[in-house]
Amino acid sequence: MKRTINLFCVALLAAAMLPTAVFAEIPQGAVAATPAEYKFTLEGDTNEYILLEDDPGSASSRFFVLKETRVQGGGHSVTAWGGGVAGATVAFDPAIPGTLAALLNPPTGSAREYWNDFSAAFLPYIDKNHLWEVEAGSIPAYHVMCGITLLSRAELLRHIDKIGYSGLSQSYWLRTPASGINLVLAVSVADGNIVDTSYGGTRNVRPCFWLSSEFFSKVRLEPGSVGEEVKKILQRNYVRADLSGLYTPEELDALGVTGPEYYLKTTVADGTLSVEVLNRGAASMLPEVITVLFAAYDAEGDYLKSDIHAICPEREIPIPPGEAYASKTFSYTLSGADGAVLYKSYIVDHIFGLRSLIGG
Repeated sequence: MKRTINLFCVALLAAAMLPTAVFAEIPQGAVAATPAEYKFTLEGDTNEYILLEDDPGSASSRFFVLKETRVQGGGHSVTAWGGGVAGATVAFDPAIPGTLAALLNPPTGSAREYWNDFSAAFLPYIDKNHLWEVEAGSIPAYHVMCGITLLSRAELLRHIDKIGYSGLSQSYWLRTPASGINLVLAVSVADGNIVDTSYGGTRNVRPCFWLSSEFFSKVRLEPGSVGEEVKKILQRNYVRADLSGLYTPEELDALGVTGPEYYLKTTVADGTLSVEVLNRGAASMLPEVITVLFAAYDAEGDYLKSDIHAICPEREIPIPPGEAYASKTFSYTLSGADGAVLYKSYIVDHIFGLRSLIGG
C-alpha cells in the first residue's frame, strides 16, 4: 500500500510538470485576420472594434462589440486571470478584487486602468447589467452580471469567421473554464486553436461588451472605417433622421442609411409589450400589416413562451403642424409565462423588410 501511494504521488508530480496547454480544439473556419467588413473605429480613436451582432429585441443590449486588439492601458499588454490573488478561481467574477474580471469592471468613479486605450465614449452605453452565460468546465455552468467580459467559447465559435486570431504577442483569454483544474481556455495566436492554459499565467485581453440601442445615434464613427457588414447593421437599426445630427447627407449616403422616415420603437414593462409606430416624414407610408413576435425567458435565459401579433396600422399617420413626428402605440400582454424575467420582441415587416422597422 505504501508503494502504491508513492507511485501515485510521483504520477501527480509528473502531471504538474506537463506543459500548460494540454488540450487543443481546432475550430472550423478560423481566420488569421479580422475581415474589414466587420470593423469600425470611433472618430478621434485609433483603436479598431469588431461589431459581431445586433439583437433587435433588446434596447439595453443591442450591439455586441469586441475590441480588435489587446488592452494596453497602464502598460498591461498581457495580464493574469487571477493566479496569486486571494479567493481567485477559474470563474470570471468581478466581485473578487485584483482579478482580471474586477480590473475590467472597476467600481463607478475608480480608475479605469485597463481602459486607458479605449474611448470613454463607450462607457455610458455599455450594458452594465448584462447577464453573461459561462459554459461548464472544471466548474458547473453559471451566469455573471457585468458590463465588460471576455468572449466565451460559444461566442467565439458563433463568430469564428469575424474574429482574427493573429497580430497579438501571445494567446488571448476566453472566459470559459477548461475541464482541468485551475485551467481556463485561451485562443492561440499562431493557429487560432482553443487551448487550455493556467489561470496563473499571463495572456492578452480582448474585452467584449453589449452597447445600448442609442450608441450609434449618439457617437460618431470615422465614416471611412465602417465595414460593409457594420453598415448593414446600422441600416437595420436606424433611419436617416436618427443619424442626421452626426453625419452629412453625403456620409449618410455612403453608409447606406436612407428613408423611409418612420420606424418602430418597442418597449417592455411588467410583461407588456408596447410597439410605437413613429412617422417622421409627411410622405411616410406604413406597411399594411406588421408582425411582432413577443417572447419570454426565465432567469437562466431559457425560452418559456411566445405569442405572435399582427399590427394593422393606418398606412399614413399625419404629423400635426409644428410637430416633429406623430405616433400610434399598440400594446400586448404575454400571459401564462410564469417565472419570466426577460422579454424580447422581434419585428418583421413583410413589405419593406426588417431594416426600416427597428427602433430604439
